[in-house]
Amino acid sequence: MDYLSIIILGIVQGITEFLPISSDGHLVIVSEILRRWRGLSEEQLASIPVIVALHIGTLLSIVVVFRRELIDLVRRPRLLAPVVVATLPLVVIGKPLSDALESIEHASWFPMLAGAGLCFTALLMFLSRYFDGGQKTVEDFGVRPRGWIDALIVGLLQCIAPLPGVSRSGSTIFAAMTRGYTRVDAARFSFLIAVPAIGGAVTLHLRSILKGDLGTPLPVLATGVVVSFLVGLAALEWLLRIVARGRLHWFAWYCLIVGIGVIVWQFSVR
Repeated sequence: MDYLSIIILGIVQGITEFLPISSDGHLVIVSEILRRWRGLSEEQLASIPVIVALHIGTLLSIVVVFRRELIDLVRRPRLLAPVVVATLPLVVIGKPLSDALESIEHASWFPMLAGAGLCFTALLMFLSRYFDGGQKTVEDFGVRPRGWIDALIVGLLQCIAPLPGVSRSGSTIFAAMTRGYTRVDAARFSFLIAVPAIGGAVTLHLRSILKGDLGTPLPVLATGVVVSFLVGLAALEWLLRIVARGRLHWFAWYCLIVGIGVIVWQFSVR
């Protein structure tokens, strides 16, 4: 892995982790392009240290932007409980699904899956327009049992995020909006539950990384962290403004066009 490739991946990760266009799907697609253009192997592009470095950067972006909300969670256990409830499905369903995807030998099919996943994300973003009238706030997630049920449903939608092309932020924001939450508060809760989701995955992988060889020079990995962090900060702030203006469905067209384009591209090269 070289500096140019990690910078490109860092920019892609920083933008797509927060915008509802699927970071995993775009990383799969861009990695395939880099593999053909830069002559890198799948092992280099999809190595655990590289993936962890990129996700550490975007995790730090969330912590910085939502630092006040995260402090409130510690001070107010009533709001912490629904975050835990929304995370449980990811442990029970999402982790086994992610492990199953990692064990698939024919990774060459991932770009095709990413294209299909982007089309699914586009569908969710189109449908979000029909649930754009909620009045509930993040505080309502702490009301038992109704708020906890809402958190569980949002958590169940988060479980499909490991599928290439399916946006974690898009699916969870959509799920919260269907339960009557405002656009802004649906986004706030989506990124609050992203902290244990991303943080947990990073922690699990860090244990295996520390036991073996990084495979990629540490300065290169550090570059990926910094790039994804800085780009992630800008992308997250931009998304929150777009959500507040009710323009979430704009991303549907992008996901649909890219998704169909990738599917056509993959059929043409097989």
